[in-house]
Amino acid sequence: MKLRYFVSVYEQDDGYHQMHHENCTRLLNPDKRIDIGVHESLEEAMRSAHYYYTGVSGCIHCCKPCNTEPGIPEMHLTIVK
Repeated sequence: MKLRYFVSVYEQDDGYHQMHHENCTRLLNPDKRIDIGVHESLEEAMRSAHYYYTGVSGCIHCCKPCNTEPGIPEMHLTIVK
């Protein structure tokens, strides 16, 4: 299912910018996020987010497989620019 994804312009305390999809209840206001486009998968969205920031973590609520909180395996991607 294709969804539109966004990445926060603000860095969290852990050094990561959080990524959300369009239906997330924790999605930030438009002036606090970057639209990274419509994507078929989390992996594809994460690659796009890495064009803006090297440190990106998925929201624990809408992008959990990409979240980097303790106890949740980090999605490791090789970013080719």
